[in-house]
Formats: sequence, structure tokens, C-alpha cells
Amino acid sequence: MRIPMGCTKSMNTLRPVLVLLRRCGNGLASALLGLVCASPSLAAQEVIAVPPSQRAQAQLEVPVPGPIALVGAYVYPMNGSLEGGPSTVIVRGGRIEAVIPSGPDHEPQELPSDAQVIDVSGLYLVPGLIDGAISHDPDHDPLYVLSSVTTVRDTGNDVERVLLERLPPARERGPGPALLIAGPIIDSSTASSGQALVLADGPSARSRLTELLSMMDSRAESLGVDKSVMRPDFLCFHRGLQPDAWRALIEVAHGAPNLQVWGPMPQGVTRAEILTSGQDGVIGLHLLLSAGKGWHDVTQSDLVAGIQEVNRGQLGITPLMGVFARMLQNLEASGEKALGLDLLSPTYERLWRQEALVWTVQRKENQLNALTTRALASQRRALLELWRGGVALVPGSACPNPWIPPGIGLVHELQQWVRAGIPPLEVLRLATSGSAEHLAPDRGRIIPGQIADLAILAADPAKGLATLKDPVGVVLRGRHLNQEALQAMRSDVRARQKTTRRHLEQPFEVSPPEVPVGDVVLTGRVRTMAYGSRILAERFAVVRTYDGGVTFASHQVFPGDDGSPGADVHLTQVFRGGQLQSFQFRRAQRSNGDQGTLAEGVRVGTTTRMAIRRRNAGGIVDTQTAQESISLVDGSDILNALIVGQFAPLGPFFTLVLTGPELAPGVEQWHLQSHERDNGLHVATRGGRVALALGPNGIPVAFQRRVGSGITELDVSEIQTFGGPGLAPTPGRTFAPQEETADEGPTSEASGSDDG
Repeated sequence: MRIPMGCTKSMNTLRPVLVLLRRCGNGLASALLGLVCASPSLAAQEVIAVPPSQRAQAQLEVPVPGPIALVGAYVYPMNGSLEGGPSTVIVRGGRIEAVIPSGPDHEPQELPSDAQVIDVSGLYLVPGLIDGAISHDPDHDPLYVLSSVTTVRDTGNDVERVLLERLPPARERGPGPALLIAGPIIDSSTASSGQALVLADGPSARSRLTELLSMMDSRAESLGVDKSVMRPDFLCFHRGLQPDAWRALIEVAHGAPNLQVWGPMPQGVTRAEILTSGQDGVIGLHLLLSAGKGWHDVTQSDLVAGIQEVNRGQLGITPLMGVFARMLQNLEASGEKALGLDLLSPTYERLWRQEALVWTVQRKENQLNALTTRALASQRRALLELWRGGVALVPGSACPNPWIPPGIGLVHELQQWVRAGIPPLEVLRLATSGSAEHLAPDRGRIIPGQIADLAILAADPAKGLATLKDPVGVVLRGRHLNQEALQAMRSDVRARQKTTRRHLEQPFEVSPPEVPVGDVVLTGRVRTMAYGSRILAERFAVVRTYDGGVTFASHQVFPGDDGSPGADVHLTQVFRGGQLQSFQFRRAQRSNGDQGTLAEGVRVGTTTRMAIRRRNAGGIVDTQTAQESISLVDGSDILNALIVGQFAPLGPFFTLVLTGPELAPGVEQWHLQSHERDNGLHVATRGGRVALALGPNGIPVAFQRRVGSGITELDVSEIQTFGGPGLAPTPGRTFAPQEETADEGPTSEASGSDDG
């Protein structure tokens, strides 16, 4: 069996959270984790082999909440009108059973005898909010609910994870909002994310998308579940998608799957092309701008043509006003508290604060506040005209971009719409029934048959939408969460993040890796850092064995959900004659007595092929063969640096990556270059790039790995060379920094000046 190239992501891929390794609680989840997000060389039958024990539809089911009667509230149904009135709402089986008008003009109605009566007198009842543009992180689930958001739409993610997170058991865990997913991030490169499904051109877009959707359907059939369990709810692309690939994406999505396509305005595509392409929705307002114009210098007359063209079309738009508005927020201590920074993981906290520092510098250098204020005012005027023109507007927050917090970020977005001149109840309609019309038809209205997602508010939203930030209760899929339950959720999240911060401040105990008999030439400790946070701790060793080989060994400890040690990874790679001869890779969680999964490989005789076998507690999983000549196994950045310094060839070479808890193998082509001036090394990976500078002992004096927009760095310490030179790099790969030459400026002759 040939291992697919380019179908996996590195375990070192940076996510904006510290939870890098998660356990799956049921067989279906484990089966779903086997889905790989696309490769032309990957046969569907190789991916969808699932034991019969994992085919139970029951694993998708969750307990149905009992019936409730919400009595005494002023209800805004958002069903074709902005009008409201006193009503009793009966909920049964997670859906609205009846809406019974009440008050002096109506006869009292007998309530169902089996319903729990909840008195909401003096309060206001509205449909739960729908956030049309987020990047989902399971840690944020409670934060959405705490701000009246009951449905969210993820615009592209790790396809394995979001398929799991969309399942009912995962939604009840937080509890969290309903999750609509776009599946993988779609782009024409990995610049946006190392996990992107790369569609380089029209033909590859057609073949890869068709194969992905077919593979999802086959997996659903083998599991004995409905196809909808495995398919995305829509498709979403990034701005770097090439025009031919963009057109093919729309063609395939609108075929048999009949999936909506959303995304920003692609580079190289005109507004007229978008409006006639069949694309269902645009994220952002960039398509309104004329060439050469920005939001800070565009005039109303400049926008007229674009607004008129869009008003005549059928395109939905998610404006993302908060992208500019966030820069004008109070980011002092009081502002941080109001935005709930303490409810986010330490990685987000550091990233957001770094962004705030950048804005502070920009305010001093280029009048950021004035430019942002002008840009936001222009966008508000454009939004108002789009609304007046009847354009389908779908609010979205773009959280968790810096200073756009989950949940609250959508309410802030809606408040910008009110400031643009749209009445509060109309904005509320757009964020509920208006969005549901395009994204989730069984949500967004308080009428019989709809899913019971409701927010119970202390103040009348007709007078302002700030009340949505802090509901006194939420009904989530028929389950009533009162104020005490919501407060407990908030306290839970805050305590968990506090514990995580405390654990991350403590050093991890990491035992040395196991090494063979031989001469140990190099050892050390490593912390892999992201935005100032440690995302793993590691010890490594290099041994020259008596048979002439070189063994590279590593033991890594990853943090768990609470920041304490959660998982161990052991990696050993053996080289002879400059070639990778064998490897062992074991990953195991520390909880539940997990024995983990072992992947081991050995070169087949004198060929370039490598036989790879995977084993777990149940025995041998499978044996596969990589046809390519593997130069290294991507499982440790410090080992990557050491091996690149020794053995990786300049130019293209092949790397083995092992993905997910099952260590699914795949081959990627990387490309190594050496900077002529200082011998700095640059590696282009499938997911991004690596820049490193090696010292004379082989240890990187600088290392930075970029995957999409994420950056990790290495902090190496306790280096031991045991009286020797360590692991001197191949000639020409030891960093040789050059002294800067002082710029003396032009002479008087050269400048043409004779006056000194």
C-alpha cells in the first residue's frame, strides 16, 4: 500500500489553544478520527475500514430533556414581524410545542401536567443568536451560551476535530451551541493554515473535492449513520484561493451535495464575477471597494456603484464590522475584564496582548485611531445602505480574533449595526430568523416545531442589545439553564483557566529518552513556545552506536486540558550512512491507563522503501509501505533541526508525518535551502516553513516554525556535549553571522553638493 503524500498535518502544528491532544470517548469518535482531509492518491476503501462495533447510531444520541413551560415573559417570536407580546412557550423533546398568547385579552390556558413550569414574569424571551463566522475552539463553547449565542458557524478547521465536535454528545459536554461546519480550510496554499485543503487549480479542485465528499459518504455508510453526520454543512474558502479553483469549488459544491459556498473576495476576481458566479455568500465588505481604495479613504460616492450592484444580486454578506471596531475598545485592565480575557486560555491571552502592543505602537506612528474611526464610519454607512437595499445580511463576529471574544464579540458586532442606523429589533431579527433562513431553517424563531434555542433577558432588546451579553437564562435545545447554572458555567471556565495558568507556570518533569548502547554525544532540554506559552517540554539525546549508526531520541510531554502533564511522546530515529534506517514513535495519554499507539518503521533491504507497522493495545493495526525515500520523521522540532543539520539533502526531500491518536502515516515533500550569506537554513514544509540557525555543536541558536499564522520557537537549555564537539553540522550548515557594514552615506561628490 502506498502511503498518501500531503494528506496529513504535523503533530507540531500550532493551534491557538494548549489542548493539543484530546481523547475521544466513544467508538464512533475514534472512527471519525481516521478521516483524512484529502489526497489524490488516497483510496477511499483504505480510509473507511471500520469495525462493526463502531457502527452504532446510538452513540450519536443524547438524553432528551423533559417538557417545560415558560410562563409570563414578553416574547419576540421573530416570525416575519418585529412585534411581540406576552406568551407562554411550551417546549417538549427539545423543540417548541406551542406558543400561547397570554394577558388580559386572552383566556388562560391549561398547561401540560407533565411540564416543569418556569416563571419568567417581567422578562423577555427571544430566539438564541446565530454567529455566522467563527473559528471553533471547544474551550469556548460555554462562552457563547453565556452571551445568548446558541448556534455558531465555523468557517474552516481541523476537519477531524470539528466532525467530532458537531456530534450531539460533544455539544452537550459544555454545554455548547449548535455547530455548523465548513469542514477543512480551503485555500490554494498553506499560508492561511497548515491544515488547509490545498486546491491549486481547477482540475485539482474538482478531483480533490469530489474525492473528499465521496469519502465522507462512504465513511457514513460504513458506520451505519446518515450522510449528514460526515458531511460539512457548507464550504468556505480563504482569500488566497486561485480563480480557477474558486470556480471549480462552486461547481462541485452546487452539484450533488448542494452545499452553499461562502468566503471572502478572492484575489484576481472582480465584483461582477462574484455576483454572477453562484457563490452564496461573501465574508467581509471588501467587494464594495474600488481598486486602490481602502476603508479609511473611500468616499460615499466611491461606494455607490458597488452597493447598487450588490443590492441587485442574490449574494449573502457577513460584514465583520468588529474587525475595525475592536481596535477602538478599552484594552486597559477594566476593558480586559469586561471582555472576559480571564476566561480564555493563556495562549489567547498572550496573543491578544501582543496584538494590543502592536496597536499601541501604530497609534503613535500613524494615527491608528483616526484611520480606524474613518474606516469604521465608512463601513457603517455601507452597511446601512445594504440593509436598505434588502441584501441578505448574516451577522458574524470573526471570533476569536484578537479582542473579539466568543459570545460577547457577536453582541458587540450587533451593536455596531445599531450604531450604523439599523433599529435594535431589526438587528436582532437578522441575527436570529434572518440568519436561520440562510444557515439553519429549524432555528431562529419562536414558533411550534422549531428547535428550542431561547434567550431569557432582563431588559427589553428593543431599547438596546447590551442585555444579550448577560441573559438571566438560556434554553438550549430544550434544556433550561437558569441564572445559577449560567453563573456556575462562568465560574467553571474561569477556575479551569486559572488552574491552567498555574500548571503552565510550573516546570514539567521529563525523564530522559531511552537510548541504545554507544557514545552519547549530545543531550539537552527543550521547551517549545508559542506566544510566550510553553506548549510542550522535551528531553533529547544523540548517540553514536558501535555499528556506525547515529540514533536521535526524544521524550516529549504535552500539557493536558488543565495545563498539567497530559500525554507522552517517545520518538527514536536511527541513521546509517546518512540514511534513515528505522524509527519508533509512541504516543500515549497519561489518563485512563492508556497504552497508546506505536508506529515503527524499517527500511526494506537495500531499497528506498520503508515498511511501517502500527500497533495498539489490541494488537497490530496495519502494515503499510512508503515508496519514497524518507529523510526524517516529523515528530520533534529539535530532532528535525539536528537531522536537517546532518543528513537532509538540499532541495526537495521526503518527510514522514504521523497524524492523530491513531498515528495515521502520510508522506510530505519538504524543501531545504541554505542562505549563502550566513548559512541560515530554511525549510519549506507542506504546512508552512521553518527557519533555523545551527551552532557548531549542532544545536539551533535560533529556530522558528510557522504553520499557517501560528509560530512556535524552541528554548534549548542544559546542553551537554560530554567533552566532545557535540554534533557538528554538515559543512556549510553552521550559522556564520555577518557583521553589518556601516552605511557611511553619499560623499559630497556623489550627492552633487559643494556646500558641505
